[in-house]
Amino acid sequence: MRKASLLFLLASLGALVAACSRTGEPSKVADVCQKGDGAIVAVEGFLVLPTFTQTTIDKKTEMTTYELSLAEGPDAEGAAIKTAVMGTRSNKTNRINELPSDGYTKRDLQIFTDAGETISSLERVRVTGEMLKSGNGEPIAKPCILKVEKIERP
Repeated sequence: MRKASLLFLLASLGALVAACSRTGEPSKVADVCQKGDGAIVAVEGFLVLPTFTQTTIDKKTEMTTYELSLAEGPDAEGAAIKTAVMGTRSNKTNRINELPSDGYTKRDLQIFTDAGETISSLERVRVTGEMLKSGNGEPIAKPCILKVEKIERP
């Protein structure tokens, strides 16, 4: 019984460490949409506000999901992909600060790294996350979205 419990504990710990250390396959912005659904990737670029930002708020957790673009260059230069980035009003480690509801500019975008550093949309970041190409087995409307799990300085 003890041996089985110990093996279960070690297996659980191993799974937890593997999940926490997801580094993602290094990819370029221009190539990342070629990856498969569910692929974990790491991409460097600039998180920028698209012309129109769509947000979704989870009423239970108060987490807001922002649809931002990850571009090869600042000011959305070069290739770009859509990302889903989470944020709240109160915790800097939640990736992005709440944007004003009465209008905003690219200067209002404050991004928080997993280390708690504040960076702007004019600074290069490395984002790691999961490629989303389908939802519940069905193709999604925007077939290439990177669900951001980690933001860091390169």
